[in-house]
Amino acid sequence: MTNQETEVTPKTRRPPRSRRRIWIFRTLAIAFPFLLIGLSEAILRTAGYGTDLSLVIQLTSLDRELPWQINPRADRVYVGIGDVMGPQPRRIDIPPQKEIDRVVVIGGSTVIGFPYAPEVAFPKYLQVLLNDVSPERPVEVLNLGITSINSFAVADLVQQSLQLNPDLIILHTGHNEFYGPGGPASTAQQIPTSFAPSFYRWRRTRLSQLLTLTSKQQVQDDLLSVLPSTFQIPFESEMVSQATDNLISNLDTAITTASNAGIPVVLTTVACNLRDQGPLNAFLPHDITEIEQNDWAIAMRDAEIAMLDDNYELSREKLNKAIEVCPEHAASHYRLAQCLERLNEPDAALKEYELARDYDGCRFRAPSPFTKAIRDIAASHPSVQFVDVVDELDAYTEFPAPGFDLFLEHVHYNQQGHAALARLLAPVVQNARKLTWPTDHEITDDELVTQVGLVTEDELAALSFSIQVLESRPFQNTLDHQQHIQFLVNEILGKLDQLSPSRRECFESLNTDVMTNSLIESLVKEHLRLGNLEDAHEMAQILLKRKPWKAESYQLAAQVAEARSDTQNGNDYADRARELAVH
Repeated sequence: MTNQETEVTPKTRRPPRSRRRIWIFRTLAIAFPFLLIGLSEAILRTAGYGTDLSLVIQLTSLDRELPWQINPRADRVYVGIGDVMGPQPRRIDIPPQKEIDRVVVIGGSTVIGFPYAPEVAFPKYLQVLLNDVSPERPVEVLNLGITSINSFAVADLVQQSLQLNPDLIILHTGHNEFYGPGGPASTAQQIPTSFAPSFYRWRRTRLSQLLTLTSKQQVQDDLLSVLPSTFQIPFESEMVSQATDNLISNLDTAITTASNAGIPVVLTTVACNLRDQGPLNAFLPHDITEIEQNDWAIAMRDAEIAMLDDNYELSREKLNKAIEVCPEHAASHYRLAQCLERLNEPDAALKEYELARDYDGCRFRAPSPFTKAIRDIAASHPSVQFVDVVDELDAYTEFPAPGFDLFLEHVHYNQQGHAALARLLAPVVQNARKLTWPTDHEITDDELVTQVGLVTEDELAALSFSIQVLESRPFQNTLDHQQHIQFLVNEILGKLDQLSPSRRECFESLNTDVMTNSLIESLVKEHLRLGNLEDAHEMAQILLKRKPWKAESYQLAAQVAEARSDTQNGNDYADRARELAVH
């Protein structure tokens, strides 16, 4: 047997892939997920799944009156699939009628008016003031406030509000930077500022709504307890720096968006209850020694005893000792502020009230770095009109610092606060409209309240909700908590005494749900049920003043007129209801 050489045949080589084919493959691989998402979104929309979460939606055909509406579900983009207060679901024309200037106000719960209805919040007061001084050039002020949102959502709302063809945008925000969705101490989503616009666009998709529903991400009712991840944030901390940076970046984006669209902006600082809201979480630093902690506790105890004896000089001495031991304890500064107020040293008291707020570990109130940041932003944008609400309300109050005279609890205005804020804004807005604010113009508070349509029942509902807030975590453990509750209870008792027996009975029959969502409508219906026709008529007229764009307002007015045998007005109201009906 002979050995033969075996012929080795080399493997056939594949021709090299062209660069063009490689790039086509890579492009398709990258595009495929987006194509799949787009196809899924198209299928869901075609099937009618989900809802439109845009800020502005078309409610009826364009040939009908007021065909557009501010979407009451727009809040879900920011706070989840639950329902929170805001924005005000007002029907409108787009563009507005030629002779009307349109102003939009954007912010959180202080803008939407919590715990009042949006129709009696400061944007409505502002509209009344401006129309009173310049009736020949009317103004329409739209309230785009949403509970719990911070500057991330504000920047997005400014972009969306361009659909409304506004003539002016007012930004009043700052309290929710820590705990609002996207904030550094929030249990909700964390959002890099550069990614926020894309994130909100995704949240508006039907696919996002489906995935959110599947994951059962529901927003609970008590946002004050649910959203915060911690109630102990030191003043000198990374969280405070991050929240300040977020506020600066987002407000700068919002102002730039409006400016690029040729829309002037009014920017404000945000005030809070300094005098009558004790620190929500006053805590000792972790590095304090046991001896220092004991010295601090003794000094605070002695100061409290001295205050009870009206010995404010001794109390000041002991409080300064406590602050020397622990300089950043909010309770020490708060008690010192109260002491200085009683010693008739208002400027020093104001400084201590501000420090008590700044050192409060619970960050529901905007700290002083936010105020400085907003002032700096206003200065860096020469075209921006600026209202320093913090300074103005400090000067407005008769006390060393704003308290129960302007606020119900920590940040939410009472009606005096809403009216005061509107009065501060009105001349600035008038100037932005290239009009002069007359120095001799004066509308009394009573006239203002009448034109707004505020009733005593509004005050009672707001006071009741404020007590609910103070009974929730973390307010339960604040300094002077029981005194705060008692103050609100006394206010409720006083307001109840102002009501007639029939109106008192009617109000006390309502539950908190209807007080939140439809107070005046519910009062009309309940008075009708009880046979209080004159009370029903009064409330129906208030309803027409507050919600003239809503068909239900005229339907209820027609029912009241029919019950009162007022056929002519009943027919007119019914006709108007049909004109506004959604088909």
